[in-house]
Amino acid sequence: MKYKKISFDWDNTIAMSYMIDSEDDSDLPIYNFQGYNSILIDLIKDYYNQGIELHIVTSRKTSLEEYYPEDSVEYQLKLLKLDHIFPSVRVHFTEGDLKAKTLKQIGIDLHYDDSIEEILECKRAGIEVVSSLKTFRDTNTVAKGIITDIHGSILLLKRTDEGTKWDIPGGHIKQIEVDRGLKGLADGYEREVGEETGLIVGKSRLIHKYIHVWKEENMDMNIILSDFALEEPHVDLDIQDFQENSEYVWVQEDELHFFMDNMTEVATIAINFYLENMDNEEIMEGKYLPSQAQSWARMKKTLIGLGKNKNTGGGKGHTRPSMKKSMSGPSEFSVLEDREVKKKELRSKLSKILASVKENSTKRKKETMMDVLNDIENIFSATYNNNISEKDKNIQLAETLQRYMKDINGNPFEQVKIKGSGYGYYYSMSDKKTIMVPRSAEYYLISDKTDKEGRLRVYTHYKFMSGAVLLVPKEEIERIGWN
Repeated sequence: MKYKKISFDWDNTIAMSYMIDSEDDSDLPIYNFQGYNSILIDLIKDYYNQGIELHIVTSRKTSLEEYYPEDSVEYQLKLLKLDHIFPSVRVHFTEGDLKAKTLKQIGIDLHYDDSIEEILECKRAGIEVVSSLKTFRDTNTVAKGIITDIHGSILLLKRTDEGTKWDIPGGHIKQIEVDRGLKGLADGYEREVGEETGLIVGKSRLIHKYIHVWKEENMDMNIILSDFALEEPHVDLDIQDFQENSEYVWVQEDELHFFMDNMTEVATIAINFYLENMDNEEIMEGKYLPSQAQSWARMKKTLIGLGKNKNTGGGKGHTRPSMKKSMSGPSEFSVLEDREVKKKELRSKLSKILASVKENSTKRKKETMMDVLNDIENIFSATYNNNISEKDKNIQLAETLQRYMKDINGNPFEQVKIKGSGYGYYYSMSDKKTIMVPRSAEYYLISDKTDKEGRLRVYTHYKFMSGAVLLVPKEEIERIGWN
């Protein structure tokens, strides 16, 4: 397609920047500048040389430009020597509104933007749109979401890649977002969820962090809790640029066990953590992330021109303008109180569900262990019935245990020893604390890749009913091999 008119957002598209609330509770947010998107600027020049009409469309309010004179669009365009490409008549301020309406009026064929809300709105309006953050690389920082509706149902997505397993929404955070700390983590999470589901998540909390190993690389995994104050918000999988997920389902806690057998490891860890801690207020009621949606009321307060003036003016009957998200935004902003009421009503029910899920989980563990014990018992029974030799019995025992010492591809783990004698203290990833284990116990090497502290992951069934994955310094590991 030959484009006639192309537009670009400004903040975090051309001028890489982000805004956060000031610590002194000022009405004016703090503007943070991260440099310019040089790849996109080169693209702008290329489009201009092709004779394409180019525009800037920003949600900034015109009157606010005076508050940040050196960060104003006009000043920075001159600084970048792009003012001849974007004369004042081609710089449009939407005064805080979403851009789709303005883009339609101008007749834009293609728009570049960083905001997932703007991107989704453009797609629904039939405007071709590209994420300006695609020019930045993904990192090993990952944000995945436990997203619940008003009844406590959890959103699961069915992946299209190998295994077609059930997963939770989210994905890799861009480097430009990682550099922004928690603000970038929140924005990257909102972006990933929006790109996969069409949902704009609002109030979100970081509830769990851990290191996840995937393809022999360490992933900084962040599990985020988001709740919607309505029943099963509509998920639009057609919004995906690449069909990463083929199905979705909202699952009540008491039905999760039907999905657990075909679920990604990350989703399993996240959901189990949520179920085990959902009554822990310290974890579940923690501080909200400084996300785009969370900051909306404050930003809108500034955009509509209240500034530092807290007085609404007028006489009796005159009210403040609404500080809630516009109708195009997520509806949970207007019904958060209903969500809290529903949570109280469901507390008794959820407690019973949680107990049921835990019971089923424990039952499955016991069944797995019973398989091991039954196999071993059969060997000893055969010893008495058939009088097999001690050597044959040991071979059978080894072959039995070997079936439970394989990786996901069916390859046996390499056996290793921890050097020295007596007991040692090592960090257990399953217990999330340092535990004491005998160095003479049986250990299996899970991965050759060390963590940042030079430790290898080894498995031991010394803790017989559950086993443990330990982090052991590489220099303390003696490799035995498979013989």
